[in-house]
Amino acid sequence: MRRLVRALLLLPLAACSWITDFAVSNRSEVPIRVELHSPYDDPKTCRIWLQFSLALAPSTSLDGWRPRPEWTPLPLEEVHVDRERCSLALELPPATALRIARGTNYSGPESGRSGELADLELVLTTKSGKLAFAGLELVRAFEKRNRGLYELAYRAPDFAS
Repeated sequence: MRRLVRALLLLPLAACSWITDFAVSNRSEVPIRVELHSPYDDPKTCRIWLQFSLALAPSTSLDGWRPRPEWTPLPLEEVHVDRERCSLALELPPATALRIARGTNYSGPESGRSGELADLELVLTTKSGKLAFAGLELVRAFEKRNRGLYELAYRAPDFAS
């Protein structure tokens, strides 16, 4: 009986906590180059960020009712990683999303709870040029998909219109 009471008391706390994923998605028809620079100068912290934050998923899995896609860990041997600077660069294929950060209980840029996201610098290089984001500018570039997922989507510019 004690266990049941304890579980019932802890249930509201567990229900009020969530993890939010931040993903950069390539919604264009051509690959884009993604460069991520982190401020982590400690090798252990850098390794943890590289292993636990970064993952891939089809960009279509960011659509719909699911709270978050099924992420596949980023194979670090397939990307250029500069462990001294704790940065990486990779080609993001079309229709692919890259999770670059995770946060807890994030409810938008105005909440002031952007966690590791605000510490990162992101550069997207395309055939049209470069897009660079850092700090609060990076945080505000993401659009809410649902409570557990924010997306920064790259779509090729439409020059036909």
